[in-house]
Amino acid sequence: NGIKGLIEHNFLVLMPKAYDIVKEFSVSKIVFSGHSLGGGLAQVALLAAFGQRHDKFRKYTSDGITGHDLFQAFKNVEFKAVTFAAPMVLNYDIDELSKQEYEVVSRLKLCSVNYVFAADVVPRIPGHVSFWKPALTKLAKSKISLTIDAFYGGDVTDAFDEEAEKMKCSTY
Repeated sequence: NGIKGLIEHNFLVLMPKAYDIVKEFSVSKIVFSGHSLGGGLAQVALLAAFGQRHDKFRKYTSDGITGHDLFQAFKNVEFKAVTFAAPMVLNYDIDELSKQEYEVVSRLKLCSVNYVFAADVVPRIPGHVSFWKPALTKLAKSKISLTIDAFYGGDVTDAFDEEAEKMKCSTY
C-alpha cells in the first residue's frame, strides 16, 4: 500500500543519517510521533522499524553501510510511538490472527500510545466497510446531531465501540 511504500522509502533515504546519529550519540530510544495522518505514519514507521530489525536490515545496501552494520547499531535501540488523534492503521479480527501476528500486535500495543479526544470519531473509524457502515447507519438514525453532541461534551463514539465489540475487532 502507499503509506507502507512511503515509510520504506523514507527508511532507506534516512537510514545513513539515523545510523550516524545512533552511533555518535549512543541513542538508546527512538520515538515516532505525529498528529492525525502523521500519527498514522508514525505507527506504520514503528512497525517498519520492528520489521527491519527483525529482518536484520537484510534489504538495505547503500552508502557503504551494510545490513549487518545497521543491525549492530539498532539491535538494542528501543522503538516507541506516541501519536495524537491518529487513524487506525491496523484493523484485524483478534480471533483470526496467527500466533506470530498476535505477538506482533501485542508488542505494538506495549510500545505505542494514541491520545484521542473523547468526541473525536475519526481515530475510531477502521478502514473496512463491514465495520464502519453499521456504526454510521446507527449514528445517522440517531435523533442527536453530532454537532450538538460534541458541543455538549457527549460521546458520539458509542456506536463505533459497540460495533467493535460485536466484531471482536481491536480499536487500536
